[in-house]
Amino acid sequence: ESLRVSCGPASACCSVLAFAACAALFARVPDHRGRELTLSARHECRMMVTLGTMVSLATTRVQHPAMDRYKALTAVGGGRYGTVFKAAHRATGEIVAIKRMKRKVGSWDECMQLREVQSLRKLSHPHIVKLKEVIREDEYFYLVFEYLEQNLDQLCKARAQRESSFSESSVRDMVRQLLQALAYVHERGFFHRDVKPENILVAGASTLKLADFGVAREIRSRPPYTRYIGTRWYRAPELLLRATDYSASIDI
Repeated sequence: ESLRVSCGPASACCSVLAFAACAALFARVPDHRGRELTLSARHECRMMVTLGTMVSLATTRVQHPAMDRYKALTAVGGGRYGTVFKAAHRATGEIVAIKRMKRKVGSWDECMQLREVQSLRKLSHPHIVKLKEVIREDEYFYLVFEYLEQNLDQLCKARAQRESSFSESSVRDMVRQLLQALAYVHERGFFHRDVKPENILVAGASTLKLADFGVAREIRSRPPYTRYIGTRWYRAPELLLRATDYSASIDI
């Protein structure tokens, strides 16, 4: 399945303005002898029809921004890079998780170069959360993910309150799923750098999905790396010692 990308009204309006500028520029152009060359009536008509179509499309987009397809339901959480809320697709009723990034972006290229987008566009695995859509609107961008009810930290705390521990077979199965996800990520040339219970989502009773690739790096990239990375309580020994030359092994 392909990743959907959507833009807000600003991008559509820019396209219309650019086209209008070209129309004005080429409507009357001097030739090599200094005489003005005007467009024929047919060409002017075609240009105005095309421009009118673009204005119509842009107006439609202004009236129906991409984010209007979703209805926000409840806040789920937030972190250093953005806030997450639960939402429903107005047309289909599908429940999704939408991450609104705090950082503003000036262009689509800047948006698509972000590490989380770059990595998740190349990762498709049963135990990795699925990125469904990227939306840019009003200088902000939103990542639309499949929705999962809870993370591993919440599941463990709920079990502790009920004094219900995991069986040995359940623990083995969850560890297997997590290691399969990490092996796939490493094979695809990335390492996560922030593996922790809060970033491991749970579907159903025991299906795990690795999430939050906001600080992921490519394995082929070269150190030095950030030494203050990841959550303190789950850092690998080399990160606790503030090393800047490390590799994908910190995910294990």
